[in-house]
Amino acid sequence: MALVDSLRKRLGDYETLAAVDLGSGTGANFRYLAPRLGGRQRWQLVDDDPRVLATTTGFTRAWAEELGAQFTETADGFTVSGESFQCRAEFIRANLAADPANLVWPESALVTCSALLDLVSESWLRGVAARSRDSKATLLFALTYDGRIQLNPEDAGDAHVRTLVNRHQRSDKGFGPALGPAAPDAAATILSEFGYRVVRERSDWRLGDDEQQLHAMLLDGWFEAALDMDDGDDGALSRWRQRRRAALAASGSGILVGHEDLLAYVRGR
Repeated sequence: MALVDSLRKRLGDYETLAAVDLGSGTGANFRYLAPRLGGRQRWQLVDDDPRVLATTTGFTRAWAEELGAQFTETADGFTVSGESFQCRAEFIRANLAADPANLVWPESALVTCSALLDLVSESWLRGVAARSRDSKATLLFALTYDGRIQLNPEDAGDAHVRTLVNRHQRSDKGFGPALGPAAPDAAATILSEFGYRVVRERSDWRLGDDEQQLHAMLLDGWFEAALDMDDGDDGALSRWRQRRRAALAASGSGILVGHEDLLAYVRGR
């Protein structure tokens, strides 16, 4: 992610970086960013599902061992110390779908999330933008779906399925009507309105023959989403899935799912 290099330069020298991961899930975003940002860091890993948060410790312990870093579990999270970084992370249980004004993070923090913005509503995003501006936060939003799905080899039913999937992406995911594939453009516009300079970068997700299981799971997920939105011939969608499965079995198939990363910082800083 080239934007991480830009972020690191923009952050400059810091004694301890305060970072907040919204919808942290199993901690993948933390594990990606922590060694790349370097130095001393204090993280808040924010999620509403205690079962998901519970898995973060195990995943991060295994990652630290592979990295050769020191890992210590604490009462409310963990610490990780590597060659170029030292992190203290604490778990914060919070209902992200509630009013973003209730979210609390340190002044001038890095606020980040991954694969979240396309699930939230415009009003929720505006709330986060306002809270971020007021706290002078720097923002890094990763892996935001932008509506592009390209399948290889192409099939006559792909365009119809893509349309239905994108319609499904706009349905309520718990935050109100979701931005879905409009999320990158909406985020750039909204953050600019709140005084942010926004830099965008594509971060497309590509799957090939060596990831057949994930490939098949995506196809099945799109099929189910399309069924939810389709008021026509369900048989056409079933035939599409059969043809796509046959193409996967024959090898040479591939998937591109369009995503964007956004870096936003207060103008003049």
